[in-house]
Amino acid sequence: VINIGKPGVDYIDPEILNSEPHMTYQDAAGNIWLEKLDPRTGMPVSGSKTRLDSGAANLRVTYNGPEFGIDATGWAVYYSKEDRGELQIWRAQLKNGRVTANPLLSDGQRRQSILVSKDPKSKSTHLIYLKGDRYSGHYHWMDVNNPARETHIVKIKGVDSPRWIDDTLSFIYAESEGTDAGQLKLHDTLTGKTRTITSDAGTKSFAY
Repeated sequence: VINIGKPGVDYIDPEILNSEPHMTYQDAAGNIWLEKLDPRTGMPVSGSKTRLDSGAANLRVTYNGPEFGIDATGWAVYYSKEDRGELQIWRAQLKNGRVTANPLLSDGQRRQSILVSKDPKSKSTHLIYLKGDRYSGHYHWMDVNNPARETHIVKIKGVDSPRWIDDTLSFIYAESEGTDAGQLKLHDTLTGKTRTITSDAGTKSFAY
């Protein structure tokens, strides 16, 4: 929780969109907020606060709050929220002063802990997320323009979360295989190709 000049207001897992600039964050009640920032001071602009949604999942469950996604059409905010009794991926957008918030899928399968691509050149935004629970689930990625097509990445056990590389639609992750303690792999979601980029001994983890 970060307090930045507003006593009593909780800013949980804030993320900044430098190009606007805006900040999105979650509060303890599960509200998703958007605020403009003053680039001279880094402080929120008075009166600019907009609630994008309510009822978002507790971060003690998802370990990740709202994130900006960026593509050639602009930006949106992605987060985890329950839908029909199970956590799903939600997208909130602000256009012409009007907020819309909807789940990308509503099939009763658990999806959470979203990480979002930021590539202003791309035709659409891509997401990494955990499908299933955080003990036995698997990481997948999807194109938000075709959410029903999910691509499996790797099981969560023994693997740290994959991470997007800014200004690309590629991500990096570490994976243990057999007796190998783990190598770094680079996956390009446009080509579908994965390349192992390390080969030395030793555990690899938390690639950014």
